[in-house]
Amino acid sequence: MAMFFTNDSMRATLASYGLRTPPGVLIDGSFHFEDPCRLAANCILQHASIAAYSYIMHNVQLEHTEVGRYCSIARNVTCLGSTHPTTSLSTSPVFYDKTSFNWRFGDIPVFEPEATRKIRIGHDVWIGANAVVSPGVTIGQGAVIGANAVVTNDVDPYMIVAGVPARVVRSRFSDRLIQRILASNWTDYDIPAWLKSNSMPDTRNLSEKTFASVENAINSGVAPPIRPQAYRLFRRQQGDIAIEKI
Repeated sequence: MAMFFTNDSMRATLASYGLRTPPGVLIDGSFHFEDPCRLAANCILQHASIAAYSYIMHNVQLEHTEVGRYCSIARNVTCLGSTHPTTSLSTSPVFYDKTSFNWRFGDIPVFEPEATRKIRIGHDVWIGANAVVSPGVTIGQGAVIGANAVVTNDVDPYMIVAGVPARVVRSRFSDRLIQRILASNWTDYDIPAWLKSNSMPDTRNLSEKTFASVENAINSGVAPPIRPQAYRLFRRQQGDIAIEKI
């Protein structure tokens, strides 16, 4: 699928589907999103997806990356789903990417490229500015990635990591509370609607005691479930840009 840039004429249409985006975002392949989410300027999205109530800031590149709900991705973050081979004669894509120089020499035989390793970013993840996430990494729900970190290994839920390479700084909560949070599946609920109803408990300075009120609200049906519509944004073979429900 061909790449394309978002433009001014697309903004109103995309907003009506729940995607807030400025002109100049590069879509390479197809882009999946849930309503609502938002993008900032100069992002590059290559076979990426973003779930509801998540946002990405300026100059972010997501390649073969899935982003969950309620995620916060700061400026200049790079998530690379592919890499160059280091055990081959050369790291050059001439050896494995037939499109690398076919504009000059036509199709040439190439070796099989290394498999793409998808990056999976769980719900409610916060990634700080200038962080880099390596191919194949899974970042668990509620994790925090420090600014300028290079994440080369999986990150467990609700861990705070930082550094090069990224290492665990501390856990956000006790193991017991983390298990309760994960079991509650709170990310399946529409937090803005819940807040608007004035029925959501105060979750600042979260403890086992205060989280019990969240569990009670979920179990009693007070918390409104989230039912986002998912869409695919892509360029057809005819050249026009299309949006379809998925």
